[in-house]
Amino acid sequence: TSNITLNIAPLLQEKQIPVISPIATHPKVTTLGDYVFRACFTDPFQGKVMARYALEDIQAETAVILKKVSSKFSVAVSRYFEQEFSRQGNILWQGSYLAEDVDFTEQLSKVKTLSPDVVFVPGHGRDSGMILKQAHNMGIRATFLGADGWGKGVLGVGGKDAVDGHAFSNHWHMKVDTELSRAFVQ
Repeated sequence: TSNITLNIAPLLQEKQIPVISPIATHPKVTTLGDYVFRACFTDPFQGKVMARYALEDIQAETAVILKKVSSKFSVAVSRYFEQEFSRQGNILWQGSYLAEDVDFTEQLSKVKTLSPDVVFVPGHGRDSGMILKQAHNMGIRATFLGADGWGKGVLGVGGKDAVDGHAFSNHWHMKVDTELSRAFVQ
């Protein structure tokens, strides 16, 4: 992940040990030296893509951002989403939480009051899944969007009912040879 790679990369660079991260999306990762690489898209890319998705595909006019301030990844993706979404839409509020949080009532009560079209939550599977589950239980009807940190974990924690209808960016290539991928390409 970005946090782990950003922490270990300087040591690996110093020791001239190559590191290739498949999921470290923070833009600073590859600026740490010539032994540090990534094999994925970046936070600026996915923040912009998710904002464009919200504006163009969902036709969202308003958004709330809930970012995990203890995660460099979440803070970075939030910034890029905000920059792109703000060009045509209105960010109503930006809330925050910490990695260890489990009760999001305060943040979600504000979301419910503001009633945005979309809520951007670039967290990870556990926290994002809990947020989706609690939002579902509170009757919040906004579309929740996330970044690649959601992964499969968001479904396992949030449950199908709470996760259904929401979207996140993820890594994929059209030549992935699975039944689901072939169906998507078709």
